[in-house]
Amino acid sequence: MPRRKLKPRADGRIPLHRDGQYFYGRTEKEAEQKYEAWKREQAAALSKEAQGITVRTYAGKWLPLHRGGVGRKTYNDYAKQINALIDSIGDVPLCRVTVDDAKGVYASHYVGYSDSTIKRARMLFIDLFDTAIENNLCIKNPFRSKHAQPDKGSDGSHRAITDQERALILDTPHSFRPAVMVMLYAGLRRGEALALDLDRDIDYNNDLIHVRYAVRFDSNQPILDDPKTEAGSRDISLFSILRKELEGLHGLLAPSAQGVLMSESAFDSAWASYILAVECRINGVKQKRWYGHTREHKARIKEAERLRQEGRKEEAAAVDLPPWKTFDIRPHDLRHSYCTMLRDAGVDMKQAMEWMGHADEKMILRIYDHLSPGRAQKSKNQVEKMLSSCQSGCQDGASTLENLIDQGVSDQ
Repeated sequence: MPRRKLKPRADGRIPLHRDGQYFYGRTEKEAEQKYEAWKREQAAALSKEAQGITVRTYAGKWLPLHRGGVGRKTYNDYAKQINALIDSIGDVPLCRVTVDDAKGVYASHYVGYSDSTIKRARMLFIDLFDTAIENNLCIKNPFRSKHAQPDKGSDGSHRAITDQERALILDTPHSFRPAVMVMLYAGLRRGEALALDLDRDIDYNNDLIHVRYAVRFDSNQPILDDPKTEAGSRDISLFSILRKELEGLHGLLAPSAQGVLMSESAFDSAWASYILAVECRINGVKQKRWYGHTREHKARIKEAERLRQEGRKEEAAAVDLPPWKTFDIRPHDLRHSYCTMLRDAGVDMKQAMEWMGHADEKMILRIYDHLSPGRAQKSKNQVEKMLSSCQSGCQDGASTLENLIDQGVSDQ
């Protein structure tokens, strides 16, 4: 495909956009020449020392300096992305990294990764090179080029829970259930739920939940901090189903055994215990460790063996216990479910953004909102209703037109 010809401005000059700059000339060639001259000037401005700094050297200094103030888990994630960058182009001088080099980083290390992981890595690489430009260590950012865009990754694995799973949550008593309900019916993140103090943060008079704090973990230890983002500090409507769950409770929503903030491993244990409680309910037993080992089942096994010896294999098979049924949901699935519930209920997007703690709607539309069967059916019903109304209108219009035609004929 031939390159599109540049259109001149009103003053007759040709604008050429390169590396975030505009270069003008009476002809396209003259604009290109100005661009090349600018590149030579920028390259000359780089000191010999700067031209010898490799990606490995700069990235190793940049990461602790510009990302050192985050939690250990987040920092380790940054370090993982920087290691992928160094593994691909670590020995290339910073000022000589090309668009192809940038594209190669994704091709070498990010095939099969989720789209959100790839985007986080890209933003990190862009920030690194932007900082290098500000420090006069290179003249352009190859990761910003449209030709260096990574291929789209896989969709996130989080999902909205089903109606059957929601019913099981509501039907299973457990000490950790209030925390589960808050994540499901207020959309709180794990850290926000663990920081919630029911006496301090629940306003029953106005049916509001005040989210002002969040727990982050450093080497498993909980640290009370601000919410994840500025928009994360918010007020959320307290729905009646959640009010009923929380009334009468005091102190931390999910305290540790010592009554203080829960550690990461303690949260994982509490979540596993809750999931097991739901699974026991699904499978009709009290404890999983006794599944298949009860006195009753041992007797059934003995009876099955007798039937097999008699050649009655079909009857023997019916005696065996069925496979263990699992309850496969994760904590963050509850936040996805909350957002989907809001959208299914027709909540205004700006209101949904406020309750979710997001500054723009892109995050909701791209990640958290899942099209549910109920919403699809509701949309279908709305279209059917509109078509039915339209059809009735068309029929009334046709009758009116027919009457007018008949009246015109009779007048003649």
